[in-house]
Amino acid sequence: MVRGVLNADGGMKMSLQDQRTGGLHHMPGEGQDFSIVGSGDVDFDADSLPNSPTLSNLHGTQNEEQERSKSQQLTPNEMMAPVSAVHSISEIFLRTPTKGDPNGDIIARGIVNEELARVIYERFINGSKNFLPLFDPIRDTFDSIRSRSLFCFTVIIYLASRAVLDLRSNTHMQRVLQDEAQRLAEDSFFERPTKLETVQGMILLAAYSEKTWFSIALILRTALDSGLEKSLDTLLSQENIPRSSISASMEERQLVWQTRTWLISFTLELDVASGTGRKSRIAELDPAKLRKFLDYPLSLAADMRTVSIFELHQLRGHARVIIENTSSISDIISRELPAIMAMLQEWWTSWDQTHDQNGFHANAFQRSSLKLMLHYARIFVFCISLARIQKLQPTYANSNPETIDEDVMDLWRSLVTTIMDQLAFLINESSYRYQLTWAPTYPALTVAFVTTFALRIARWCPSLIDQSLLLERAEKICDFLKQPPYPDIHRTVSIFVNYARALIASQRQENNDNSEVHVSNINDTSEQGEERSPPSYRRGAATENLVMNPPSIPPPPPPIGVSSSLDDRSGQSSMQNKEFNMMPADLSSAARPPPAPSAARLPDTMDAPNWTMSNSIADSFGLFEDGQNDIFDFLPTMPTIP
Repeated sequence: MVRGVLNADGGMKMSLQDQRTGGLHHMPGEGQDFSIVGSGDVDFDADSLPNSPTLSNLHGTQNEEQERSKSQQLTPNEMMAPVSAVHSISEIFLRTPTKGDPNGDIIARGIVNEELARVIYERFINGSKNFLPLFDPIRDTFDSIRSRSLFCFTVIIYLASRAVLDLRSNTHMQRVLQDEAQRLAEDSFFERPTKLETVQGMILLAAYSEKTWFSIALILRTALDSGLEKSLDTLLSQENIPRSSISASMEERQLVWQTRTWLISFTLELDVASGTGRKSRIAELDPAKLRKFLDYPLSLAADMRTVSIFELHQLRGHARVIIENTSSISDIISRELPAIMAMLQEWWTSWDQTHDQNGFHANAFQRSSLKLMLHYARIFVFCISLARIQKLQPTYANSNPETIDEDVMDLWRSLVTTIMDQLAFLINESSYRYQLTWAPTYPALTVAFVTTFALRIARWCPSLIDQSLLLERAEKICDFLKQPPYPDIHRTVSIFVNYARALIASQRQENNDNSEVHVSNINDTSEQGEERSPPSYRRGAATENLVMNPPSIPPPPPPIGVSSSLDDRSGQSSMQNKEFNMMPADLSSAARPPPAPSAARLPDTMDAPNWTMSNSIADSFGLFEDGQNDIFDFLPTMPTIP
């Protein structure tokens, strides 16, 4: 139950611990930080283990993390009862082992030893709960999950082996665990009735997969068949609500576990549906009902994040409908956009205060995450607004930035400011960076999207962004993206960053060369510049020439973590030739400036990003099923460079 929530009559409800102690219970460390990290910055490789992946090293690292995160491990509501021997023998926590293959247990078969499994299980549960608080911290222990669902247990161990840095190199064990999880999934899926743990395991697989849409459809179908969508209404319609967790019946506990699982599966579907322009398969939920769930005695503090995400998704969905139904550019800019931004700000203020009242420090992961979600929602709204304006005024979709109306360019500037704020916040918030290791695909992909989108805008209209500052931030975020086990995402961002670095170096070299020529022969340089520059290229030539007509440049530093070749994708090879051989077509060879004698072109082995602005950004990631729409389909069009 969330502490400090108002009752319907306006009175303040006491926390569970206050009820149990007559309101005299004193919380230690008022205002303590529930974030898993301290106030100071931590090493970005905090999850990294010593060179030897032995069990003792794993234990050592885990103990250090536990010392740093004692305040994070259990919130006040979660600490209402210790995990004891009584829990271990209770029907609530242990059940008959899963039916089926008696040798299905990965520990019994020797695929992973028990001590190692226990260590990485705890690390995954404690890390992933900030993003996906699926599990009850008291009920869903190692032994409990293992006894109730070999499928869910195997999925957790498999995902943990991918996330723990010192185990990522053991690809053989990961493949075996993945095969076991898939085999057990097939067996579990056909069980009737479908167990709650089966749905939870499927949610984990989908959330941490790079291809999610069809998996989500299966999850929702299974959840609906199991009646999970009715659990919230059933829970809230109870006449006799338990006074505390201790007095709750087994049926009431089951309802809470089912409600939590249903809400998270719905949230996962909204993540993808809202970005791909698909209509969600499930009807909207009443925010008042969701808030009442937080008031239920068996709810957890972690449920606040799930409910806040629900509300934000619905706000974003409403904003999209409003913008797409507005028929006037002036109405979008002067009326609808300010109103939507005010609603988003109100959402953040409300939830930030709620987290504050429940003991979360200002720099805790949960509150940092709220701020990042606010920034991303603003980026989303700016993008759908610009996309709508381009439909209302098609010439804006194919215009040079200098010919676009100033009010519309102000929207682009606001978008860029928000993007740069998002990048800065990601860099400065150590609590969020630390947890990025355990991030599901969608949060990691949105970080990558914002970074590459900023680089695309800088290339389309360099005057909008401080290129040096952007490159500095993009390089840092590229390093952060090494943490989640998503090599394709990190590789793609690396390609963008390396090319941006090379192009900026080219620009500086060109400016230096131009300065030398200017000093030696200023008059000739001035005349030649007027003679050879097309009218649309003249303004901001020092910057735009980098984009419109890249000169020969020295080789850049070797790519960071980038392979020598990408998977074959449409337009990649032809795009690379276009990017570095662009000269205005009306120039004769005699009129072209000679290349700098010491300069060399980019090596042919360097991977070229897909800079085509009109293509979906996710095409560059290649992470989605055939026929699936871009997860960022709301983007406005930026004209391709001729």
